[in-house]
Amino acid sequence: MGRPKDLRIWEHYRTLPNKSVSCKLCNKVYKFSNAAKMLQHLITCPKSPETLKDSMKLIKDSSSKTKMSGLSEIETNDSFISPSSSANTTINAEFQDTDDHIKTELARAIFVTGTPLSMVQHPLWIQFFEKLQPKFKIPSRKALATKYLDKIYREMRFELNEELNACSYLHLQCDGWSNLRNEGIINFLISKPQPAYVKSLNTESNPHTSEYLSQEVEKVMKVYGANKFLVLIILHINDMLQISNIHCYADDSTGDTLYTGHAKISRAHTDECRNRLVSEIETSLHQVSIWGEQNLVQFNPKKTQVCAFTAKKTPFVVSPHFQGTSLDKVESRNSGR
Repeated sequence: MGRPKDLRIWEHYRTLPNKSVSCKLCNKVYKFSNAAKMLQHLITCPKSPETLKDSMKLIKDSSSKTKMSGLSEIETNDSFISPSSSANTTINAEFQDTDDHIKTELARAIFVTGTPLSMVQHPLWIQFFEKLQPKFKIPSRKALATKYLDKIYREMRFELNEELNACSYLHLQCDGWSNLRNEGIINFLISKPQPAYVKSLNTESNPHTSEYLSQEVEKVMKVYGANKFLVLIILHINDMLQISNIHCYADDSTGDTLYTGHAKISRAHTDECRNRLVSEIETSLHQVSIWGEQNLVQFNPKKTQVCAFTAKKTPFVVSPHFQGTSLDKVESRNSGR
């Protein structure tokens, strides 16, 4: 009797004549069905979603663990092994299984709490674990950064995907920022309603245009089911930077305008220049208001302030309006010497 089919793998394949199978994702054909090759293909298939790849990796990990367990049982049942040796082999096999579980949980605690990986190299921690269990060998820093990090990431990613797939409704949030290397990134979070971090996208040389962002948002929504998303929160502020005299730093925006004149300019000419400045600022603020309407963003004029920098001794008393509200004036700053 043959081995039963693993439906978790087979559901992604079509059965063809002559015992051949083809991948439903990319139509790759295998002359003969081989569960191991079919599983590996789903992990590396370019059209395989990340959620599917993660679940297939977990199946592969559990399959490898089952084979090792079966090998231990064969060795234990060998007729050439004495009863005492058999008992020791069983105990060692059980400890090996427990040992790997302890290392995995230790690694999970280190990752989740943000503890430096160098902790496992500290003599006091090594001494502590030796006293706690002499047979236990604390994992190396390299093992934590490779084997256990990858394993725990796959497990946590799989658990999160299972939770998100079970939800009927979701909402997506994304925010553009820069990492420590000053590279452009976009972080994606999905709320269910508790927020969960699902993806960080390195945008590389791609400009953060609305077209590019909409494509990336659509990719994330398709992974978890686009029909589940009732709310999408995204503020694409780069479009607002196309408005003249508008500058941004992080999530703060500033508009400015200026005029220059000689020291002996008349009072009337000064007032005319100041009124022109106010008019230019109001034009920029009107364009910002239009941008807000197009992007469903509301501004609070009562929290918007205006400040004048002048070399003149006479104060700048004219105040611009924003959405029909006279802006709060901060005392003008004299930049004269």
